[in-house]
Amino acid sequence: MSGTDPGLHVLDLYARLAANRAVDARIALRHSQSADELLAQSAQALEDAAGTLTLASEMYAEDREKFSELLSQQATAMVVLAAQFEQAADLARAEHGCER
Repeated sequence: MSGTDPGLHVLDLYARLAANRAVDARIALRHSQSADELLAQSAQALEDAAGTLTLASEMYAEDREKFSELLSQQATAMVVLAAQFEQAADLARAEHGCER
C-alpha cells in the first residue's frame, strides 16, 4: 500500500458505512408508521455530532487554529443538515396530518 493515500481508504470505509446505514434507514422507514419521527431522530443525531465537533473545535482553538477552524466549519455544515432534516420532519408531520 505504499504510495497510496491512507485517507482515501478511510473515506472508502465511511462511504460503505453510509451506504449500509442508508439501507438500514430505508428498512426503518418501511416499517415506521410515519417518517417524521425518524427524520427528527436523524436531526437530533446531527445536532449531537455538531455539538461534539464544536466542543473539539474549542479544545484546539489555541494550539491548532486551522484544525479548529475545520472542525467549526464541519459543525456548521451539520447544523445546516440537521435543520434540513427537521424541516423534512415538519413537512412529513403536515402531510401526515392532512391524511387524517
